[in-house]
Amino acid sequence: MLIRFRLAPIIVVADVEKAFLQVQLKEEDRDSTRFLWVKERSKMFDPRNIQVYRFTRLPFGVVASPFLLAATISWHLNNVLSDGEIKSNEDRAWLKQLVAEVRASVYVDNVMIGANTAEEAVRKYKALKQIFLEASMNLREWLSNDEEVNRQFEESDRAEGGLSKILGIGWNVHSDRLELKLKDCTRTNAEVVTKRKVLNQLASNYDPLGILSPTLLQGKLFFQRLWKEGWGWDEILDEDVAEEWRCLTEEWARHAVVTVPRLIYAHEADPLIMHVFTDASKRAYATCAYINSQLIYAKARLNPSKEISIPRMELMAVVIGTRVIKFIESQLHRSVARKILWCD
Repeated sequence: MLIRFRLAPIIVVADVEKAFLQVQLKEEDRDSTRFLWVKERSKMFDPRNIQVYRFTRLPFGVVASPFLLAATISWHLNNVLSDGEIKSNEDRAWLKQLVAEVRASVYVDNVMIGANTAEEAVRKYKALKQIFLEASMNLREWLSNDEEVNRQFEESDRAEGGLSKILGIGWNVHSDRLELKLKDCTRTNAEVVTKRKVLNQLASNYDPLGILSPTLLQGKLFFQRLWKEGWGWDEILDEDVAEEWRCLTEEWARHAVVTVPRLIYAHEADPLIMHVFTDASKRAYATCAYINSQLIYAKARLNPSKEISIPRMELMAVVIGTRVIKFIESQLHRSVARKILWCD
């Protein structure tokens, strides 16, 4: 979804208002969601003070709730194509394409669509608004990187501001750039540093596309070193070792927000050309993928604790490079004209 998000010139995002609460539970299933409520707090342990309630709508926090919401949306999308009011084959073909796009671009209550022109984006907006209304779901918080499209949204539906998030990654719609933030550790690192804290700070950096891999690799190597040296989880690191970590995280602070262009220009009529590079060293191996000269995905891994020869590490890098090619192809939903893998 994030990779497809970078291909369309115009992006439109929205979310389903109170999504889980739009799914009604069958009456015979509601006893599975019973819970206890205290009538008066002063009489908490009196059995007569306990009231049993049950949910009539899909509750938040239940493990199955995201699946049930997704299944409900999918069921309604399937019904769109069986609507007898669709008269022309052209409309049916267009709706079929739109439904396929939405099905691949819905994540819980977030919806994303792409378009090549403002007219196409507005048409999709109006169609989706109606499709979800027929399922008693209101799509709101509409936002696009195209001002002409934004003006077409109903004022009550339009999102405020120019910042949004796509699966946890910041998106500035005005500059049309992705914003990835590195963890600010300056305040917590003034205290003691332990292996647990190092892992916590490393894991706090969210980077599903691997754009921050060069920056985070040094931190991963530092954590691997702590394992090799046998430090305990809550053992306070020696001052010289802790200072190394502070220096690494201070570098994060100097590059707190990393921005990259969202759009990898690839019009549907233009062929996609993918270049994937792989490399390895004694400490790590990595791969990065480019489409039409723009970085789209990267991955870096640490070498195993057991010593492995450089030629074998190069082969391991090629393995993850080929996996990245297959992964990107599966996400694009478009054919790639040329795939070129570069290795030593």
